[in-house]
Amino acid sequence: MLRQLDNNLWVAEQPLKFMGLPVGTRMTVIRLADNSLLLISPIAITPEIKQQLNSLGTVRYLIAPNLFHHYIWQTAKKSISKPKSLPHLA
Repeated sequence: MLRQLDNNLWVAEQPLKFMGLPVGTRMTVIRLADNSLLLISPIAITPEIKQQLNSLGTVRYLIAPNLFHHYIWQTAKKSISKPKSLPHLA
């Protein structure tokens, strides 16, 4: 579930285990001036999160800051219609 932090800024958190340890994961959502959305460190996009994102705008950009986030990014990319990404990560 998205939690609003400020105007045009939300986060969503999900449980995640890494090597058997619970570490959790967090996605940041920023609504840009053109009402498009930027997802930083995307998490698994559940139907509830997808519905919330759709109510906020259209997801246009995904950023995975490192290869660990890139693993989940692939799953998120499949849930979002036509996000823009760098060619080497697509």
